[in-house]
Amino acid sequence: MRHRPLNADTSFELWPHFEPGRFIDFNPSFVRLPSGQAYAVIRRDRVPPVPGRGTVWAVAVDGEMCPGGSTFALVADGEDPRAVVLGEHVLVFYVRFERDADARITGTSMVLAEFDASSEPWQARAHFKLPKYPLGGAPADSHPGWEKNWVPFVISDRQVGLIYSHDPWQVIVLDVAPHSSERRFEQAYKAEGLRWAYGGIRGGTPPLAWDDGELITFFHSSEVVGSRKSYLVGACVFEAQAPYRPLHITTEPLLASPYHGGMHRHGWAVAASVIFPLGCDAMAGGYRLLCGIDDGQIGSFVVPASAVRERLQALPRAASASVAHPAGGTLAASEPLLLQPPWGAIEPAADLALLRFARMAAGSGRTLLDVGGDAGLFASGLAAGFKRVESVATTAAAAGWRARNFALNGLANVTQHLPRPAGTPPAEAAAVVARAPWTLATLDDAAFIELDLVTLAVDDTATALRGLVHALARDRPPLLLQLAADGSDRAAVVSVLAELGYPLDAVFPRTPRAALAVHPSRRAEMAWFY
Repeated sequence: MRHRPLNADTSFELWPHFEPGRFIDFNPSFVRLPSGQAYAVIRRDRVPPVPGRGTVWAVAVDGEMCPGGSTFALVADGEDPRAVVLGEHVLVFYVRFERDADARITGTSMVLAEFDASSEPWQARAHFKLPKYPLGGAPADSHPGWEKNWVPFVISDRQVGLIYSHDPWQVIVLDVAPHSSERRFEQAYKAEGLRWAYGGIRGGTPPLAWDDGELITFFHSSEVVGSRKSYLVGACVFEAQAPYRPLHITTEPLLASPYHGGMHRHGWAVAASVIFPLGCDAMAGGYRLLCGIDDGQIGSFVVPASAVRERLQALPRAASASVAHPAGGTLAASEPLLLQPPWGAIEPAADLALLRFARMAAGSGRTLLDVGGDAGLFASGLAAGFKRVESVATTAAAAGWRARNFALNGLANVTQHLPRPAGTPPAEAAAVVARAPWTLATLDDAAFIELDLVTLAVDDTATALRGLVHALARDRPPLLLQLAADGSDRAAVVSVLAELGYPLDAVFPRTPRAALAVHPSRRAEMAWFY
């Protein structure tokens, strides 16, 4: 069964800005002191933001992670803090940018700042610049000279563990004895890396208790979804004692960055959609995450433990974590296997990005109707989220390739509709399918009920829509459409959709032939997108 991101239906609880027009506030960590008082440790950048010029502050928060006091400064030059509590002290691990004599950024280092938190404002005790590449050589997902995304967790009153890397999985133990004048790495543990279908996994929240003897951390990754680089959030569970071996990982995103957001709205020169989890608190039945959103806002979100368990998969994963795609690129293990015919080869990056978008926006429900002359990527990739899949191939050849791919993926909920010319009784279809073309004019919407998503990749989209008018008027499903490359059919498509009350959204600049149509009555189900 497929699961949509939790924020596909529910939005984040956003913080107000403390000083609008002067600062943007984002990327918050979270700590709870022995007294019970909770704080967020946040990044603040001046407006307009300048890369590498962040600052770190703290603010008291209430039981729902809403700010309840005034901010106070901790670090004048740093960003992306992750904090843990050791007795009455708060240890803040943050990123500091390095510059040459001409003030050009040359890399980053990790710094540990320790504070006495017995009263406000906290009093700085010490700052320690931590060595780069403590395990030798830059991580595979890092640029030379850069260190970031170390995730701390408390081991004892003198030791902190650091998740240094997720792929490969690497945990380093740091000696933080309070009366020592230095901070030394003591031990390191390695295991097979964590991977999923949504980009390279990077750092997230300081871990909290999961089951007995286990910790959970919520990580982030980034991948192109639709036509935008988007950040996604998952979770992994690992042993609470050495060697801190990873045990489980979520195979689907728990959260996805708001698609219509983007860093650019806060003054950055990038349009990526960002969600960055750095803070987490346990609560009855789950966890409350504190996240940076689009590098300019802070928001919280409740993640039920049941939602995590539904998505967890045991490790280690099979050795064949990915399979080569015949058309190029790779498909992760959670993507469908696809035998690709010699004609109509898909564009892996673009088509997989659209498949991810469909999963996020409307990837579960009662019935999926997939119509097209391809080998069945969308029907195969979305089938797990629907009770029924109606696959209609526009040619006999496409029907054959789809049948092979459905069998390859073991899909039992797919009904394959054989192409046949108009007026041919179903009983006679097999005899004529190889010598007579199927036409969109024969599309019979009476056969398709309880539609919750329709994907159309045909040569005449307007005609296909007219064949489905009764079903669309009844169920009002979201539509993922393919338009003519030269735009010649746009007016006809818009006309049919207007009769049904659908607007047409061209929201995929990387794939201009694709368009989305969502009836206003269904938009409330797609908070992530709208």
